[in-house]
Amino acid sequence: MGERTRVGISADRIIALIVALIMVGTGFELILTGDWLNVLIGIISMVLGVLLILLLNVFKVEALDKLPYGVWVLALFSVILVLLCLLWLNSFILAAILMICATLINVLSEKQSYAPSKLVVLAGAGLAIYESALLFLSQDIVNIVFGIIGIILAVMLILSLSKKINIPYAWWVVLIIGAIFYAIMSNFFGFGDACGIIVLTGFILIVFAY
Repeated sequence: MGERTRVGISADRIIALIVALIMVGTGFELILTGDWLNVLIGIISMVLGVLLILLLNVFKVEALDKLPYGVWVLALFSVILVLLCLLWLNSFILAAILMICATLINVLSEKQSYAPSKLVVLAGAGLAIYESALLFLSQDIVNIVFGIIGIILAVMLILSLSKKINIPYAWWVVLIIGAIFYAIMSNFFGFGDACGIIVLTGFILIVFAY
């Protein structure tokens, strides 16, 4: 199930919990639109989010111990979220990327030298490069400037993952860049604050010694 920290929760469970909360929040937002299809998908999203929270049993409720949890649960939720992305891309792209990361981390959890936070940060940096590259297509000078800034920050994150590069992979580096993506770059990125939240999730894993 993945190596656990002293607080008793594995990296994939931390990410899956964040995904569950995102699904509940996304579902609520869709319901508020009033459109019948959005309301239906919103209810499904909220139900799945609550179900995932129960499956995770983060707080060790004895009555929930018998509920199944494993890589197949994470993989199933990943498939569901990817399918939802096909119709509601902007609403579920964040949850889908994080859930895929959680699934991969669970699969790779036996590798002791592997840092789960690095996979999440890499995913966030990759999405940031994609988003930044799209800004160049607008031919607007402001968008191009922020596109350049986004690529520079994303490349810094990627380079920090290597021990051979003199850029520290530290909590404060990830926190600062993640905060910039979340608070500033989200105003220009098509997927809004998705990049920032993914990178900040990596920061949370670093705090938990992942």
